[in-house]
Amino acid sequence: MTTPSADLVTAPAPVRRLKILDRYLTVWIFAAMAFGIALG
Repeated sequence: MTTPSADLVTAPAPVRRLKILDRYLTVWIFAAMAFGIALG
């Protein structure tokens, strides 16, 4: 079994990555649209 302290140590990394993705969500959307247009 894992201890609660181990869960607290491993939890912040994915949260930080999600914040970065969420902050630049508009950029990712426009980049994906431009990529799709370029392929077309």
